[in-house]
Amino acid sequence: MNIDGPRDVEQLLMALYNHEIAISQLYGAYADQFSEYEDFWRDLSEEEINHAASLESLSRKVKAGDECVTMGTFSFASIEASIERMSKLIAQVEDADVTLIDALAHAVRIEEGMIENRYFEVFEGDSEEAIEVLNTLADDSRRHAAEIRQAFEECREKAQK
Repeated sequence: MNIDGPRDVEQLLMALYNHEIAISQLYGAYADQFSEYEDFWRDLSEEEINHAASLESLSRKVKAGDECVTMGTFSFASIEASIERMSKLIAQVEDADVTLIDALAHAVRIEEGMIENRYFEVFEGDSEEAIEVLNTLADDSRRHAAEIRQAFEECREKAQK
């Protein structure tokens, strides 16, 4: 059941795709802004692009009838609001109005938000491939959150010295 009204699985997969692209763009902007953490942000950005590609591939397979995925409860408004927030964060980076600590804190919230909102657990996938893709994305989000949190703690400790 979809709490925002009738939408289909393809729309949800594409919303998640757009979300991953927005995250990648944000992390790319952070890479451009913070040269000392450029590789860190670029690696994360590339992983988000890979996530988007996985979602796009899954969407194509669902559309072709090659994958069977059933949508659970999901708020499209939540993901749309998250994409909008990322656009605003990118604008802040472009205005040089963000610190590295702020960037890391925003990134932790984004990754943890996907986990807490169960973005990749809203499906009841009948196919093993669909389940594998979505589990990988959820696991990667948890790993990203941990890596970003560690970088945040390191930066905070450096700032306190």
